[in-house]
Amino acid sequence: MGEFMDKSGAAKAIAQAIMLKRQRIQAEAMSALDAKTNEMLLRNAQNTAEQSKITARLASGSSIKTETLEKTWQTIVSGIEETKQIQENARKQRIEDQKKLEAIKDDFNKRFSGALK
Repeated sequence: MGEFMDKSGAAKAIAQAIMLKRQRIQAEAMSALDAKTNEMLLRNAQNTAEQSKITARLASGSSIKTETLEKTWQTIVSGIEETKQIQENARKQRIEDQKKLEAIKDDFNKRFSGALK
């Protein structure tokens, strides 16, 4: 019997081998999980850093561009100048029209002043 293991000893050896195999599989799975967890932590840290940089860039820049404000100001000034020119032209036209009306009135008075009396 010394050469051969008895059945219970063989069963114990097989059970122990199975248990060791399970432990190795569990250890490998835990190692893989740890590696994945570390990878995810690093990726999350990188994403957080990148988002922080993007947010800082957006927050530090004006939402309205200076070029837009300059163009807006030029448009307003141009509009005011055009309005002044239109008003000046209208004033000059009223003066001319007044002179024409006075001339028509004078002509009327010259032609018909004797006839109306």
